[in-house]
Amino acid sequence: RVAGGIVGEQEPYRQAHGPCSEQEVLSWLLPIIDVLQELHSRNPPVLHRDIKPGNIILTPQHASVLVDFGLTKLYDPVSSTQTIVKAVSEGFSPIEQYLGKTSPQSDIYAMAATMYLLLTNRLPPASMSRAGHDALLAPRLIVPAISLKVERVLLKALAVNADQRFQSMREFGQALRDPAFTAFADPTIAVSSVSGNGHVPATLAASPPVQRSAPPPPARTYPAVPQSPARGNYSPPSPVYPVPPGYVMVPQSAFTAAQPLPTPFGQGCLWGLIQGVLAGVLVAFMPKQEYFFLAIVMGLLFYMLAGFTATRRGGGSLRGAWAGYWAGIISTVMFWIVLFVTITIRVAQFMQANGRRPAELGRIWQFFLPDILKQPPTSGQSPWAGLLIFALGGLLLAFILGWIGGLFGLSQFKANMEKKRLAVKP
Repeated sequence: RVAGGIVGEQEPYRQAHGPCSEQEVLSWLLPIIDVLQELHSRNPPVLHRDIKPGNIILTPQHASVLVDFGLTKLYDPVSSTQTIVKAVSEGFSPIEQYLGKTSPQSDIYAMAATMYLLLTNRLPPASMSRAGHDALLAPRLIVPAISLKVERVLLKALAVNADQRFQSMREFGQALRDPAFTAFADPTIAVSSVSGNGHVPATLAASPPVQRSAPPPPARTYPAVPQSPARGNYSPPSPVYPVPPGYVMVPQSAFTAAQPLPTPFGQGCLWGLIQGVLAGVLVAFMPKQEYFFLAIVMGLLFYMLAGFTATRRGGGSLRGAWAGYWAGIISTVMFWIVLFVTITIRVAQFMQANGRRPAELGRIWQFFLPDILKQPPTSGQSPWAGLLIFALGGLLLAFILGWIGGLFGLSQFKANMEKKRLAVKP
């Protein structure tokens, strides 16, 4: 919401409209970046520690206001600002904040995460999960209209390691502005009054810049951006600015497809359904025992195929194992359903064509049954017990074969990532 509302309050992935345009986001957040630079430059520096879209208000005059200073802390580089309070916001808090240690780079990460959500309508992955497996997508893979310059700046500001981010909010803001912007022209930003004890007010709004040096440079202005009637229509793409040296390259995770990975259950159902139907029809029309074993071998191959397709675009090998497991269940159920329905149709057609009486139904059923089902059970053993053991063994085998197929799919995924990395390597 824009006029008098809170930015990004709705649940990520379920926004009522499309992402905000690059021009809108920069006009809203660059003044707040200047305010944060003013706070960071004080002695001692003041950290906000809870920057997120829900703490940014846009007034009807399109002025951005940063609120909720409940986690504000004075930064002491000697003590590394270790604190007992470890309040975090999933997706916006950097990894060091989970450990109770924050610095100016922590606010830079949170501000970059806020821009990422507004520009892409997607919440960045939690920094703790990114430390083990970085699943952050490059912004332009989600919204191609984002300029290359802004993408590079965000990827640098969202680095998991604080030392790899921008060293100050001033440097972060400079990278987002036009190339003509220079550091010496950065004026002090007037903020709401602060009491002598260093208390920061609950609401901090960007005010017109105050001249700090002579001769003064031209005042920087932030054009008001009217609210778009429909966010679903993207604004024209921003011009692509030349990328200054030193920015990070797109991480490996950027090569991952933007759409979600196929689920093990979905892949298991798909291939289990296909295998069950084919196997049921095969055994119904070819009742010889060798065709029954052929259907079993075909099922084993489909379990591996389910595991392969569940991991060929990423994920762990256990995804393949569960895909094989579900394929085993679905294929078994579908096999017996198709076999029963097909034999019923054949029996009904045979009785109608030959004028058989209903009393002969049992004998005709026995004639159309597959040979494997006509064998008498072993002495002293229930036929259902043998069927249960066979089914449980089949599920275990399906799980193992799905895991093997998942290993093959994961291997192909890594090979594809390596090819793409080499393709973009300068």
